[in-house]
Amino acid sequence: MTIYLENTEVSPDFYLELYSYDDTFNRMYLKGSDGTKCVGTPDWKGDDPADGAYGIYFTDYQGECEYGDWYGELTYAEDGTTAESITGPNGYSWTFVMEPVALYSDYSYDEYYYDYDYDYDYDYDYED
Repeated sequence: MTIYLENTEVSPDFYLELYSYDDTFNRMYLKGSDGTKCVGTPDWKGDDPADGAYGIYFTDYQGECEYGDWYGELTYAEDGTTAESITGPNGYSWTFVMEPVALYSDYSYDEYYYDYDYDYDYDYDYED
């Protein structure tokens, strides 16, 4: 499962992907749209991950995490169970989103539109 994060005010052309290969989410990965990769360990609120986490401890991922070691504090909605944002290494709030705006900002319709010249003047001989 991949969760996207964005901060369109501070970094409009940048987004983060938070994902885990582990069903228990005990090991998480954060990948920036620039290729930066960090490993995360949740700071669980209790013994049951369903209770949520206070935040995530991030560390360097094989020399690919330019931010070094840092802690991302989670902010929850009024219901107390839905995480809305996380504090990034720069101190700014990054919002959880379904699809970040920057994910598609590099694509231009004109670049990928091909004008095919179809020849519809086929002379078919249909039998009844």
